[in-house]
Amino acid sequence: MGVNGLWPALDQASKPVTAEDLRGKVLAVDLSIWLVEACTSKLLKTEHKHPHLFLTLSRASFLLRHGALPIVVVEGARHPRKRWKSDRPDPGRDALAAWSRQAARLLRALGVPTLVAAGEAEACCARLTAAGVADGVVTEDGDALLYGATRVVRGATVDGLQRLTARVYDAAALPWSRRELVALGLLCGTDLDAGARGVGPVRAAAFVASRRGAETDALDALRRWRDEDGDDSVVDLCDDDDDDADDGEIAAYCAAHKWPPEDLVATYLADAPMPRRAFRWRRPSVDALAFANAERCVHGFHARPSLRYVLARVARLVD
Repeated sequence: MGVNGLWPALDQASKPVTAEDLRGKVLAVDLSIWLVEACTSKLLKTEHKHPHLFLTLSRASFLLRHGALPIVVVEGARHPRKRWKSDRPDPGRDALAAWSRQAARLLRALGVPTLVAAGEAEACCARLTAAGVADGVVTEDGDALLYGATRVVRGATVDGLQRLTARVYDAAALPWSRRELVALGLLCGTDLDAGARGVGPVRAAAFVASRRGAETDALDALRRWRDEDGDDSVVDLCDDDDDDADDGEIAAYCAAHKWPPEDLVATYLADAPMPRRAFRWRRPSVDALAFANAERCVHGFHARPSLRYVLARVARLVD
């Protein structure tokens, strides 16, 4: 999810991160990432009747036990350009919305503050880091960096944080600025647009680098070329591995297809609304857990639900 091919291109700029590294850190968590993982995992769906609640409980309680302070952000109004990019069936907007409400209810019972974004959850998470409210964004979606996140924690699963496969990406240490990331994302394709056909990460990165020091940067160059009269016969660009390809082909493509759409560019450059509220972490509520039917999330199809089992999972949080 996110920008096609972005994470491999940023590997050298990332660092491993452990649960201990997150102690005392406020983390803006993109809840949709957990929900999508739950609904697309055959293993979770086989072993748990309510995989989204199981995963929410497991991840949230793990972070809390290790001293992290999560703020979980729920997806708001879906962007009209949003695309389902997984090769697995789309669970549907209504199903994800229902799961979000159930997961948020469970999180509040655990004492974790939740927030419904005005739009994309990763955009709201990024805004929280830019404003200094959160220390990082927990997501698998590279779009968070385009939205201005100052730090992204990727692979922050229980196993990932224990086995050093989780990575942290600090925006200040990345090889591209935010505007360059937006240009690169537009070319490669994101959750909101398929990108320029024929352009992959290698060529996009080379193009962005070539515009440094030019009169217009990579992003403004794409917009300027889009507004020029183009040849309608230009359909695709060369393959990403074509060393002979030059900026002229990208310019011709932008002009011919009137691409990238300005509303898409504006989406990534605009800052998400800043929540006007204080965030507080509370002790888990036994009554609230019972009311939320949280016991459903830790049992398979045949086990009798037991709230006692759930409370055992979070007992250390109450102490």
